[in-house]
Amino acid sequence: MLIDPRFGGDVMRRLDERGWWLGRPIEVTRSRPLRTEAGAALAADIATWNPAHVAKCLVWHHPDDDEALQERQIDVLLRLQAACRDAGVEWILEAVPPLELGHDDEVLVRSVAGLYAAGLMPDWWKLPTLESEAGWSALAAAIGEHDPYCRGVLVLGLDRPLPALAAGLRLAASQPLCGGLAIGRTVFGDAAARWFAGELDDRGAVDDMSERFSRVLELFASDAATGTRSP
Repeated sequence: MLIDPRFGGDVMRRLDERGWWLGRPIEVTRSRPLRTEAGAALAADIATWNPAHVAKCLVWHHPDDDEALQERQIDVLLRLQAACRDAGVEWILEAVPPLELGHDDEVLVRSVAGLYAAGLMPDWWKLPTLESEAGWSALAAAIGEHDPYCRGVLVLGLDRPLPALAAGLRLAASQPLCGGLAIGRTVFGDAAARWFAGELDDRGAVDDMSERFSRVLELFASDAATGTRSP
C-alpha cells in the first residue's frame, strides 16, 4: 500500500505489524518544480524511517521540458536518492508527464532513459500504463540497459475510469517487468465523491469500492485475463 503517515499513521502501523509492503509519498502535491515535504531536512527525515518502508516521489516530468526545469527537478531527485541510499531505504520514482502535455509510449520510454542518463537509479518505477507490446519491450530494454537489478514497474491510473484502463492493465499484467499497480482514485474516487455528497452511506461506499477493486483484480491478476499471472 502507498500511504501518507500524516493521514494514515494508525493504519500504517497496523499494516507494518502485519508485514505489508508500504510506500510513503515525500513530494509536495502537484509541485512543479518538484519540492519535498521535508525540504532541506529530507535526509534527516528519511534517516528516521523504518528501513522496510519505500520512499515514493512523484515528479511531473516531460523529456522535452526546458533544461533549467529539468536540472532543478533532477537535483531534488538526486538528493532523495542519496538520502535513501544512506538510510538503506528503497525508493520509487513516479515519472508522469504533465497532463496538459499528454504522452504516449515513446514519451514514457524517453523519459525513463533521460532520467537514467541524469544519474537516477530508482529501485522501482511508477508509470502510466503503456499501450503496446512494443512500448513495453522498449521500456524493458531501457531499464535492462541501465539497471538490470531494478525491482520493476508499478502502473498507475491517473484517475481514469476502469473501462479506459482495462486494455492497459491486461497488457501490463502479462509483462515480467510489471510488479503491480497503484490506481487508487479509479477504485475509490467516485465512491468518495458520492459519500461526501451524502449519496452513499458507509456500507454503500465500501461495497462500491470492493466491487471496483474486484474488477481490477479480474483484469490484472487472474489467469483468465492474462494467461501468465495468478492472484
